[in-house]
Amino acid sequence: MKMEEERSRKRNFAEDKKNNRKKKKIRRDKTKQTKVGTSKPLPPHKFVLAPMVGGSELAFRMLCRKYGAQLCYTPMMYASRFFAEEQYRKENFHTVSADRPLVAHFCGNDPKVLLGAARMVSDKVDAIDLNLGCPQRIAHSGHFGSYLLGPEDRHTVLKIVRVLSEGLPIPVFCKIRLLDTVEDTITLCKQLADAGCSLIAVHARFRGTATRRRDGPAHLDFVRAIKNAMGPQFPIITNGNVREAGDVLKNLDYTEADGVMSAEGILDYPDIFANLDITENKGVVMNNEESELNKRKRKLLKKLRQCDALAKSNRQLTTDEEMKMKKATSLRIELEQLQKLTSSSTNGNIQVVKPGSIALASEYLDCVEKYASAPLKTMVFHVRRILKKELTKYQLMEECCGAQSLVELRAIIKTCKDYSDGSTPFVFDPENEKRAKAAAEKRKLETSKRKAYEARMIRKAKREGKPTGYYLEKGLHPPTAQDVAKAKSMDTEKCKSFWRAKFGQHCLDYHLQGCARDRACAFLHFDIEKAEPSWLEEAQ
Repeated sequence: MKMEEERSRKRNFAEDKKNNRKKKKIRRDKTKQTKVGTSKPLPPHKFVLAPMVGGSELAFRMLCRKYGAQLCYTPMMYASRFFAEEQYRKENFHTVSADRPLVAHFCGNDPKVLLGAARMVSDKVDAIDLNLGCPQRIAHSGHFGSYLLGPEDRHTVLKIVRVLSEGLPIPVFCKIRLLDTVEDTITLCKQLADAGCSLIAVHARFRGTATRRRDGPAHLDFVRAIKNAMGPQFPIITNGNVREAGDVLKNLDYTEADGVMSAEGILDYPDIFANLDITENKGVVMNNEESELNKRKRKLLKKLRQCDALAKSNRQLTTDEEMKMKKATSLRIELEQLQKLTSSSTNGNIQVVKPGSIALASEYLDCVEKYASAPLKTMVFHVRRILKKELTKYQLMEECCGAQSLVELRAIIKTCKDYSDGSTPFVFDPENEKRAKAAAEKRKLETSKRKAYEARMIRKAKREGKPTGYYLEKGLHPPTAQDVAKAKSMDTEKCKSFWRAKFGQHCLDYHLQGCARDRACAFLHFDIEKAEPSWLEEAQ
């Protein structure tokens, strides 16, 4: 009797356990369905302007929007400073009502601080993006960007995404670099999606190190594999290997991504996305979602044409035909809704006349004057990139780089125009050519100084059996204003000893009285007031 009761008890326990597992699975499935069903709507994202410090400011965004950019990112903003400093917010975040859809691009490693910063702009943008791709030294010392992609920081990254997703009324995006293998990168993307990320932009280069930030052409095969693994419902943006308009559609076609993001290419050609929705056979280039919408539109139009034909016929309609006629009104309502969706997610069939580089440079300065959001350094950078061929051809590059005002830049653009249209004959100046070559050689030498220093430190580490980045990571963290003040208060020997121990890679002279070597100096010149990396410095 007791044995029978024991068996019965065990059977009941096993059944209860099985039922509990089923209930938990049902709850998980419901949670997933609810999450997908209530996902926040995404802005159009087929043609995207990348986030660039010193490169994707309001004026340039507005120029790119005119020529086909559907979605634009702000430059990278430090979440900690944005959250704490009103002046930093005024200097670094500019937008207008026409600057939509817009993604605010933040870096940081503290979930609460990132959420606080994001909430300050959540009513002015359409999504928040977490920087997981910056490879610069400052990202290494500040521990953000691609330096958060290691396994030791995975918990922190996913917590950040989860906190942002749960605490914001708008979608959360992530911009990442590749991990060492495609499998690891796919795992990361799936984890980000599960944590609440709605879209991932993949810069298809490896995350690099503090001393190696680029590794040649982008690995688009990784993007293709990531997109296939994530499925059609999760949007992936491809970034890399887009240098001119022809690369955009090739990139989309090869990777099968939902959109393409441009940085280098759009700096040279702000109209790189113009007319790309029109193919040679007048078809619209669409992502998977847009393709499905247009298929449905064609079916609705076909049914409505059948209804119109039935209405015009003078014969008695069959029962099936009468049923079709009754559905005509609902079909028209659905068609109107689909037309609104597709018109908001593509550029439509409107051809935009590409104005040429000289006119584009002039239009950019018009945007600067209208929106007043670009410092002189940024203006010079954009004009130099847009007009690179003309400035080189007409020997005006050095003059452009040395321009001191918007007025001077306008004069340089006008000179290019006059030479180009023949209203002013261009006369080649051999002496000017020599000066330009000498200046280029000097810049090349200045850049090589830092590389030579890095190579020496790597060799030294190898000789001593240390990791190759040992000396390049030591003393990399930048000094604060308080550190500089402390150094200035010391006598010479103590000052040098203090600096060498804490900030060995930073130039002491630069912070004390100014470095006479300037760019030829192998040590780092870190601007304390600016305290951020610059796209301009990377691009130059």
